[in-house]
Amino acid sequence: MTELAPDLRVVELERQVEQLQTALVTNRVTATAIGLLMAQYQVNREQAFARLVSQSQRMNIRLDTVALELVTRAEVKARQRKTGTGQEGHEG
Repeated sequence: MTELAPDLRVVELERQVEQLQTALVTNRVTATAIGLLMAQYQVNREQAFARLVSQSQRMNIRLDTVALELVTRAEVKARQRKTGTGQEGHEG
């Protein structure tokens, strides 16, 4: 294998850094989604991950997208509870 030219090596390293940064964010979101499912369904980590995978496959949507949607919905609900909005039509 030949060595990359210095400029190409920098571009390759920048690409790798960007991929790693994306992976870190995706991993955090997926872990948060797993935690939410664990709490909601009283299951262990493996069972929660299996639920996430199952939903991803059933909907034919990438797992990280399903996880992000789950976390986003939880954040919206938490914000609504905090501010008292979004409670219309619900009896407590």
